[in-house]
Amino acid sequence: SQICYTLFYLTSIVVRSGNYWGLLTVVFAHVQLWHLFFNVYWLWLLGGLMESAIGRLNWIGFFLLAAIISSGAQFAASGSTGIGASGVVYAMFGFMWIGRERYPSFQRIITKQNILLFIGWLIFCIIATRLNIFRVGNTAHVAGLLFGAGAAFLSLRNKAGAFQSEQQKQ
Repeated sequence: SQICYTLFYLTSIVVRSGNYWGLLTVVFAHVQLWHLFFNVYWLWLLGGLMESAIGRLNWIGFFLLAAIISSGAQFAASGSTGIGASGVVYAMFGFMWIGRERYPSFQRIITKQNILLFIGWLIFCIIATRLNIFRVGNTAHVAGLLFGAGAAFLSLRNKAGAFQSEQQKQ
């Protein structure tokens, strides 16, 4: 886990000097093993369903944008990109939460219990950060959630569907 951190995390000075790829690579950096496990688990669970629903290229584009937007928001708010893929996980959750009527396969995982889990964890992390219990990239989480929800909303407004797999287009 420390190797991933060393390889993919760029300091704020390095990012400010024009190495903006650090906004993307930081999603592969994790310090704690539990954080890595949490992100990999949800990326696998949510990402697999989402990729099947919207198609591989759309999913890759969504992932890249979610990484850059959530890390960029965290960087703007705190001067650090944050660490990990939680912003991307929240983006996928937001997309699937809002889009679960259009993509019925999402309903298997976006249950009331998981909605409460994600929102509850977000609130807990904000409170824990404010009380200095531990530091969390809350801006990345919220930005990811808003990006994903916004992308789903736009997809729902577009009758042809901004995010459609090749199977859905036929």
